[in-house]
Amino acid sequence: YYDFEDDQTGDTAANLVDVATSGLTGSDGVTPALQALTGIGDPPPPLPDVATWAAGAPGGTSGGSVEFDGTQFMQTGIASALVGGNRGNMGADALDYAVSAWIYSTADGDPDADPVVPADGDADSDHWWFGTGSQGVHFGVFTPTAGGVPTGTVSGLRHGHWGADGSGTTTVPANAWVHATFVFDADAGGVDVDGNTLGTMSVYRDGVLESTNTVAAANRSNTDLIIGARSGGREHWVGRVDDVAIFTNTISAADVTALFNDASQAPSLGAAAYYDFEDDQTGTTAANLVDVATSGLTGTSGDPALQALERITPGGAAPLKGDCNFSGTITFDDIPAFILILQGGQFVGEADCDCSGNVDFSDIPAFITILQSQ
Repeated sequence: YYDFEDDQTGDTAANLVDVATSGLTGSDGVTPALQALTGIGDPPPPLPDVATWAAGAPGGTSGGSVEFDGTQFMQTGIASALVGGNRGNMGADALDYAVSAWIYSTADGDPDADPVVPADGDADSDHWWFGTGSQGVHFGVFTPTAGGVPTGTVSGLRHGHWGADGSGTTTVPANAWVHATFVFDADAGGVDVDGNTLGTMSVYRDGVLESTNTVAAANRSNTDLIIGARSGGREHWVGRVDDVAIFTNTISAADVTALFNDASQAPSLGAAAYYDFEDDQTGTTAANLVDVATSGLTGTSGDPALQALERITPGGAAPLKGDCNFSGTITFDDIPAFILILQGGQFVGEADCDCSGNVDFSDIPAFITILQSQ
């Protein structure tokens, strides 16, 4: 029994029943349960580890891309409600959207580890390069199964709405660039038996339409869009992503072909956000080439969306942790980088140990203490 009368100043709430009397244990069945709830006022979990720069898509703006190793994702600062919506509660055209990108999977399907993928050379299933903080939309490579048996294209492009999904019709190869475009027309699918408006979900590969399905809209996710994973950091992408374009409206088949032929046309085609990852591969962000003041994008807070993706590590440089790389390992090699961040007045280095992303001179004593403790 927790009455939450713990003077409201601490970081726990007491269980007023003695666990020695009640006999409660933890999940191991042996250790006595905690005598107090924990985690009140705890800071949010740290941001994911940084992603790295890599060569870009030969068919896109080939100078640069971003590469994920299966543990990271990047935050766009764009409210996912702008790309998705409430099931069965869609106004006409209100939730139209389209997203496209060049994708390159380095997760090669292993038939020994994953019998669903029949042969090496296919992209591994259940990896997602675009998603939201929780549920909502998600795009990637997936093999639909029933009882462990594939029911659709092995490792095909997947457009996910959490139970109202669509798949491409061809197998996505590993270690090769593929252009993927997903379009959702919110009111083109008629109505269901309950009178709810349905939309159509279209999947394109390399500029060619592969499938169109009638589906419900995605669950609205009260979080921001992310690149490199889905559901706030699950089933991460393993590989590269380039030329991500986000539209808050549908685009035509001709537009999709145009993006396949020249991804840099995204802003002129009406994209609300476009990242070409050509940011000289020395910085820690990737610019949105569409001005948010023009597109009107906001985050979940209602504030203008970020003008740059967060958390790309400088090319060729060793990342930091508290320091900056969240590895937990600190060396004296971190000192020059830390000083450069402070001297440069950037104050956005994740170098202050508290995961806030803000750096100021009050962080120096704590940083020195960490180094001395090693």
